[in-house]
Amino acid sequence: MGIGLLCLLCGQAFALAGTRQTLFCVCLGSFVGAAAFMAVAPAPDFILQLVLLGLSLGSFILLRPLGSLVGKEGKSPGGPLPQSRHRPETRAPWKLMITVALWAGSFGAFSFLFENTPWPSLGPGAYLIASIAVLPFVGWPRIHYNDLLYKVGFLTLGAALALALFAGRLIPASYGLFSFGYRFIELFIWGLYVHLIRTRGLSPYWTIALNVGIWTLSRYGGFVIAGSVLKTVPAAESPGALTFTLALLLVLLVGALFLSNHNNFAEGWGIERVADEVRSDRQTNYSCRVVAERFGLSPKEAEILSHIMRGDTRREIGAALFVSPETVKTHIRHIYGKTGVNSQEALRGLVARTGHSLDG
Repeated sequence: MGIGLLCLLCGQAFALAGTRQTLFCVCLGSFVGAAAFMAVAPAPDFILQLVLLGLSLGSFILLRPLGSLVGKEGKSPGGPLPQSRHRPETRAPWKLMITVALWAGSFGAFSFLFENTPWPSLGPGAYLIASIAVLPFVGWPRIHYNDLLYKVGFLTLGAALALALFAGRLIPASYGLFSFGYRFIELFIWGLYVHLIRTRGLSPYWTIALNVGIWTLSRYGGFVIAGSVLKTVPAAESPGALTFTLALLLVLLVGALFLSNHNNFAEGWGIERVADEVRSDRQTNYSCRVVAERFGLSPKEAEILSHIMRGDTRREIGAALFVSPETVKTHIRHIYGKTGVNSQEALRGLVARTGHSLDG
């Protein structure tokens, strides 16, 4: 319960901070947590209890400035969340939720297979390595979520399953590789949800709560289902049951891959349909607001920029804003001066490039 509430509060703060800050924070937190666990794991039980108590008190102290950050959106590093005349979007990215369920469920089942082996102790080390592996991507100009989920995360999970299937038994390399892939995907999932919150106008509380809930239940469900499949027969003594379970997990991961493709990324995993990658009005309006903030446009200039992106003429913009076309022309000239462009076509290109960078 406490972890769920902490994730909820952190998710709200991450939504304010932005995707790159989120990835940096979750990488750093994962690295420190894994390193701390590896350092104190050999210690006596009473030392472990003292460490847990210290972490709890430390978390309580850190939550106070975090709560202050959430309460003061304007001071967040990434700026305030996109504002709208309507309430935040409450629809969930259901395809992404299914992807999360399949991914977390597969790890729960895989954990059951290794429950009675000494190799789960490799998990913290794999988490630490995954945190280091994700960190360099924070500085990339564009973060290619799907490429990273496909070519690193899911490929690693598949390789771990294939390794165990090829060996015909449980081996430590398979568990370590699977743990690395799981954590790698987990870190990027946080960044991906923050990206959707900021670009699709989702409610942070609703989205993060649903994510953490599905994530937790699926991991537990995968553990229980794997136990039901294998029943009371130890996996190491039942090659047929082990092979069947590993093959089933591989099928689940392949299913998750189909839900992580480029088209689903473009359409927000079920939030909205974007034909031929044409940006929706909500995405375009958000890109206009980002451009307005970056180049210091006035509220009136920002509003005119939105009309330009919709293809309105100066006369139509003037009628909508109750000003003359000449006044609109003057505002457009000021927009050109601030953004460094000299035509509406170049201005539209600037907004489009901004939108693509936000998607990346």
